[in-house]
Order: sequence, then C-alpha cells, then structure tokens
Amino acid sequence: MREHLNLRGADKAHPVLFLILLLPLGIASGYVTVTLAYLLSHAGVSIGAIAGLVALSLFPQTWKVLWAPIVDTTLTTKKWFLISAVATGR
Repeated sequence: MREHLNLRGADKAHPVLFLILLLPLGIASGYVTVTLAYLLSHAGVSIGAIAGLVALSLFPQTWKVLWAPIVDTTLTTKKWFLISAVATGR
C-alpha cells in the first residue's frame, strides 16, 4: 500500500524541528492560560473576566480546524514557506 508514497529521506522533518517551532506558541499560550490566570485570580480579578481573557487568547486556535485542510491539500511545503516568508517580510 505504501508503494505510491514518496518516502525520500530529504522530505521528512526531524521531530526536534517541531519542538523548536512550536515551543514559543506553547509558552505564550501557557503563560496566558495558566500563569496570568493564576496571578489575576490572586489579585482579585473576577473569574468571568479571567475566563474572557483566556477565551480570547484561545480563539485564534479554533480557526486551525478550517485552515489546516486547506494548507494540507493545496500547495507544497516550500510554496507555503515562501508565501509566509514574503507575508512576514512585508
């Protein structure tokens, strides 16, 4: 069944690369949802306000459900990288 797949070694990313790329996202998300929420609760901020802050910080993550299939099924990795590099560089 795997005969049709392109299994060249150069196309595979090392798992450590994913760690390096996703670590800042995890740190930023974890700070808002855990540390900041804890500090705000001890500072007397209402639970509703803290929940709203956490919900706002997690809201962009919900769009991944719609965005991921588009990325996975359209362009190649190199083309998406080029698009993101140009968009970031502007």
